[in-house]
Amino acid sequence: MLRKRGSKPLPPKITDADPPGTLTILPEYILLPGMTAQPTSTPGALYYRSDKDRIVYVDAYSTEHIITRRPIRSEDIDVDVITSYHLADGAVETENIADGAVTTPKLADSAVSTAKIKDKAVTGSKIADSSIYTIHIRDAAITTEKIMSRAITSDLIADGAVVTRTIADGAVTDAKITGPISPGKIGQGDLNLGTGTLYCGKVQVGHIGLKYGWMIRETPDSLLFIKDGRIVARLHKDLGFIHMRKGILSWLLRKIMRKT
Repeated sequence: MLRKRGSKPLPPKITDADPPGTLTILPEYILLPGMTAQPTSTPGALYYRSDKDRIVYVDAYSTEHIITRRPIRSEDIDVDVITSYHLADGAVETENIADGAVTTPKLADSAVSTAKIKDKAVTGSKIADSSIYTIHIRDAAITTEKIMSRAITSDLIADGAVVTRTIADGAVTDAKITGPISPGKIGQGDLNLGTGTLYCGKVQVGHIGLKYGWMIRETPDSLLFIKDGRIVARLHKDLGFIHMRKGILSWLLRKIMRKT
């Protein structure tokens, strides 16, 4: 308001108003029809200063006074007046959002990315049944502790998947073996019948080693009986004759019978 010395306050004079002298003041705004935007020293004039982005009025002594902005209170704002158009980019921060205010309809499709999910925040109850496929499992991600006991059945094991290194020592017992065992699978000197009985069709032998230096060796037409590296008897294929060292036949037969 303008004030003359020794007088009561007078309303500010408006230049370029329509009609002249019109000034409308409301809580929300000041209506200045036809207000000048040029600097002036005329007492009572109001104009806009672009360098300060403020309204200036000139008092009776031609002194400028900047009209300060009054903060807008919540009660001064009508409901639904402030729209997204009035909000600057990035203006809404975390503290401006009420708890629970962001609901599903407020989220755009694919808006929640991996970086937005806290570590270990996705629990089992959040994963739909049958939603995890092979492509979602990282290589070597399924470790032993992740497999339930007895969960892997025979139908889940690929052909040829069980190799020697995956079988524990002593794990292959009699109950696990079916069918005949070929001679090639028995190491030399590893067949021990104990008190059992060996049933076989045709047996082809090379050398049979016995105790105390005895050995039986097979040739295409005879069997050789060897003691301490020396041939002591020869049994021909047609059984027509036996070559033997003198005095040893009966003793040899007793030895053979005792060993077998």
